[in-house]
Amino acid sequence: MILSSLSLSHTCTDHDLTPSLHQTLSSISSLMACAPVLKILDLSATLCSDISVLGIAIHLEHLVLTLSSVADLEPLNYCRKLKKIWLNSTPVSDLSPLTNLLLLELVDIGRTQVQDITPLGGCSKLRFLYMENTQVTSIVPLGTCTSLESLKMANTGIISLSPLRSCRALRNLELSCTFNGPHLDPTVLPQLTQGVLVYKSTV
Repeated sequence: MILSSLSLSHTCTDHDLTPSLHQTLSSISSLMACAPVLKILDLSATLCSDISVLGIAIHLEHLVLTLSSVADLEPLNYCRKLKKIWLNSTPVSDLSPLTNLLLLELVDIGRTQVQDITPLGGCSKLRFLYMENTQVTSIVPLGTCTSLESLKMANTGIISLSPLRSCRALRNLELSCTFNGPHLDPTVLPQLTQGVLVYKSTV
């Protein structure tokens, strides 16, 4: 049997730095043998910081890095079949390694240090983007993401919704506590009349 799905996740608390967790971390380097055939990999809630081995994971489709210590996504530049990636609550700040991942359908960058989502501009198949609690101020790159269905951008510095006019498939938009929320005009997005707009002022 060929291994195509692997979870190394470990739920840890502030005091739960056990030997088993360290064994999980050391086992990541042993992925070399199965990396070329992996399709699903879950490294959530680990102290993993180096994913260089994924540079040969050419068949990887789903990658979960939530609550990990991964900051450098450069190895993912070669994962051209990647469809879904969860980066929530990681130290990631640069999305440029995702530029050529044109099959991406779901990207979660919530609670990261990301400021620029330009690398996602070429992802025409992107359907779900979660970027709440980030420093993103412009969604202009999303104007070409015409398959976008759901967008969460609560607690961001977005200044205009106009780039989303071309996202005709958009049905769910979350703006809760967005810093410039009172100045955003959702009426520029007629497609939302059949969807859900969630907005809550910080005042």
